[in-house]
Amino acid sequence: MIIRKNSIVRIFCYLFISLITYLPGFAATNDLLHNKIVQELLPASSYKVIEEKVGDGLREYLLGNPNVEIALEQIKPFSNDPFSLDALIHHKDPKASKAAAFLRRFYLYVLYSGPSLDRIVHQTDQIYPESHIRLEQDVLTFDGEDVDYLIIGSGPSGSLIASQFAEAGVKKVLLIDAGPFVKPGSINSEYDTELMESFNQRFTVSGGIAIRNGRAIGGGTTVNIDLAFSPLLPSIKNTLTRWINQDHIPSHFVHQNGKDFGIIHNTYEWVRKNIGTRAVNYQEINPNNLILLKGYPSALPYELNAKRPSGQKGEILKISAVDALLWPAMNKYPKALQVASNLQVSNLKLSNNQVTEITVKPTQVIAKDYLFSDPHNLNLDPTKTYKIRAKTVILAAGTMGSAEILLRSNISNRNVGKGLIMHPSIGVLGIFPEPIFNTEGLLAAVYAPSIPLADGYFFESMSADAGFIASVHPGMKDHIAENISQFPHIGGFGVMLVDRPTYGNRVFIDEKGQVQVDYKLSHQDKHRFRKAIIAATKVLFEQGAKEVFIPSLESIYQTSSKRSFASYGEAKKAIKQLQFKDNLTLLSSAHMQGTNKIGNNPRSSVVSKKFKVWNQATGQEFDNLYVVDSSIFPSSIGANPMQSIYTFAKIFVDQHLGKTSLKT
Repeated sequence: MIIRKNSIVRIFCYLFISLITYLPGFAATNDLLHNKIVQELLPASSYKVIEEKVGDGLREYLLGNPNVEIALEQIKPFSNDPFSLDALIHHKDPKASKAAAFLRRFYLYVLYSGPSLDRIVHQTDQIYPESHIRLEQDVLTFDGEDVDYLIIGSGPSGSLIASQFAEAGVKKVLLIDAGPFVKPGSINSEYDTELMESFNQRFTVSGGIAIRNGRAIGGGTTVNIDLAFSPLLPSIKNTLTRWINQDHIPSHFVHQNGKDFGIIHNTYEWVRKNIGTRAVNYQEINPNNLILLKGYPSALPYELNAKRPSGQKGEILKISAVDALLWPAMNKYPKALQVASNLQVSNLKLSNNQVTEITVKPTQVIAKDYLFSDPHNLNLDPTKTYKIRAKTVILAAGTMGSAEILLRSNISNRNVGKGLIMHPSIGVLGIFPEPIFNTEGLLAAVYAPSIPLADGYFFESMSADAGFIASVHPGMKDHIAENISQFPHIGGFGVMLVDRPTYGNRVFIDEKGQVQVDYKLSHQDKHRFRKAIIAATKVLFEQGAKEVFIPSLESIYQTSSKRSFASYGEAKKAIKQLQFKDNLTLLSSAHMQGTNKIGNNPRSSVVSKKFKVWNQATGQEFDNLYVVDSSIFPSSIGANPMQSIYTFAKIFVDQHLGKTSLKT
C-alpha cells in the first residue's frame, strides 16, 4: 500500500527516539559508507538544497537509527572501492542484498522527506476510567479475583468482543494488548510508526515484503485508513459460500433462511451503525482518485470509517475500534471491563485440556503526553514476568500475534502459523502533464475489483508523500531527482493481489526465539499479479501519464539509467518478465490472514466451528481457548478484511451469549 503524507512526521519521531542510541565514537567506516550512499543516491545539487533545509542533523538522523547501524555492518565487507549500493542489492549474499535494499529505501525516504518533529496534539479532557486491576504477588487480578474473560489483542475483534461482553452484563472482562494506549481524540494516529509493530520495520525473512501491523490499543484500526469493504461484496460472498461448501464454517454464520446471507446482512448493518461507517461523496474525490474512477470500469467510491471533514486544520476524522466501541464501554462499565496496555503475552500454560495461567511481560512504555502511560499505577518491572489467571481466554491478537502466542505455548496442533495469506500490494505511479495533487483532499476514495472478478485483485487509490515515492523509485539519482521535482504531477494507485494459501507460507519462531514471517508468491499468483500490474499501467497511460514506473529494480527496463516506461506497449512487455525477486521488487502487506484456520477437522485446521482451538493430541477442542480474528480465515476473505473481522467478531459474541444477529 502507498503510505500517506503524515507518515513523514511519524518516521522522524521514531528517528528522534533512536538518537539516544547514537554514540559520538561511531565507527569512521560508517561515516565513509554514509557518504558513499548519499553520493550514489543524490545529485550534488539536490544534497545542497536538502542540507540547507535540514541542517547538520541529517547525518545524525540517519546514522542514529539502529536499523541503519545493523544494515551498515552487513555491507561493510563489501565496502571497498568501487562501492555500489545498486550492485550490492543484486549480490548473491542474501544478508548483504537485504541490507543494501533497506538502506536504499530508508536513505531515499529520509533524504527526500526532510525531518519534521511537529505533531498536532489536541488537548483532551479524557480521564482514564477507574481501575480495578490489582497486582498481588506478581499476579494481575480483577479486584483481587481471577479474570472471567481474558481477551488478548484489542483490534477490531478484541475491542468489539470486550465492549459487547460488558454491555451484556458479563463480569470481570480484561482486555490486554502489547501496545500503548492513545488518549482518544489526542492525535491523528494513521500510519504512526510508534504505534506499529517493530516501528513499521517488519519484513518477511527474505526482505521482499514490508509488513504493516498495528501495535496499540485498537490494533490496526488505530493506524490504518479504515477503508471499509462490506462482507456483502460479491468477492466476499463467493468466499463465504466456498467456506460453507468446504465445511469450514456452518451455514448459520452466514444465512438466516436458505442462502439469503441474512445473518451477514443483519450483523453488518449493526457494525456499520455502531462503527459509523459512511459512504464517500463524489465531491470529495481528488484528481488522483479520479484517475482510477475514470480509468477502470468497475471503479467505485469507498466506504470509510471516518467522519466527514469540516475543513479545520488538524481535525481527526478516523473512527477506530477504540473510538466507536471500547472507550465508551470502558467508561460505562468499569466494574465489568478493564483494559491493560503494554502487556505482551509470553505463553499460555495448559493443563487438563484447559488454559490455566497466562504469562505476560511488560513492554516498553513510551512517555508521551498523548498516551496513557501507566493508568492502573501498577509500576510493573519490564525485566520480570507476571501471571494472569482466567476462566476463558480469547485470542484476538491478529494473524501474526495469535499464531505467535500459540506457537510459544507449544499448542498440540501442527497447523498453527501455516498457510499464511498476505494480500501483497505494489504501487504503480505515473507522471502527468497536469498537476494531480495526490496529497490534497480525501486521500483514499476509490477502489476497483478486477474484471473478471475471478482474476482476484483490486486497485486501491491512495496518496504518497515525496519521501515515499523516492524510496520506491527504481531509477538512478538523476532520474529520481527529476521525477520528485515534479511531485505535484505524480499520481497513481495500489495493486493488491488476493493471494491463495500455500502451506509453506507461515509465521514461525526462529532459532533465536524471534517471530518471523516466511512468504513466497506461487507461480499462479505471480501470473495474476503481473496481469494486474499490466492492467494498472494501462489505466495510467490511458488517463494521460507520460511516464510510468513501478517499485522494482529487476532487469526489465530498456536502460539502467532510466528505469521507467514511456508507453503501455513497453510496460506490458517489461512487466511480463517480472519475477518478484526478493529485495528487488518491493511489495507491502497490511492484511495478513489465515494462520489459524477454522474448520471441522482437527487434522487440517486450528480452530473449530465454535471458535475453539483444536487439540490434535486428543482430537478434541481446548475447553476455554478461543481465537477470533483474521487468523481463522481459511483463505483470503476476498477483499480488505477489516469490516469482515468486525462482522465475524459480532457473530462470535452473539453465538457465545446465545443471541442472534437478527434479534440484536
